[in-house]
Amino acid sequence: MTILTPFSGLTTVPLDDAERSQDQAAAPRELVQRSGRPMATDVSVQIAAPSSRWAEAAAAADSCMAWFDEVDQRLSRFRPESELSQLNASAGEWFAA
Repeated sequence: MTILTPFSGLTTVPLDDAERSQDQAAAPRELVQRSGRPMATDVSVQIAAPSSRWAEAAAAADSCMAWFDEVDQRLSRFRPESELSQLNASAGEWFAA
């Protein structure tokens, strides 16, 4: 699976069936979960991965949540330091985002 993020670049996390051996395909899965509340919205990520790939799945889930946090930091109208708040404060003047 490849995750494209406009802010953070490209992250590749191979977790699909084509890249697993038959032993891994039959292996029990562990659920990796992350959740947060960026931009006042409930967000959660769940990835079922074999034990041997748990660290990679955890890293992918962390990356997903980090992306949502970055969007929140850049686009929140409630954070004075966000680009959106700075744009709004520019009151019609040119603003480089």
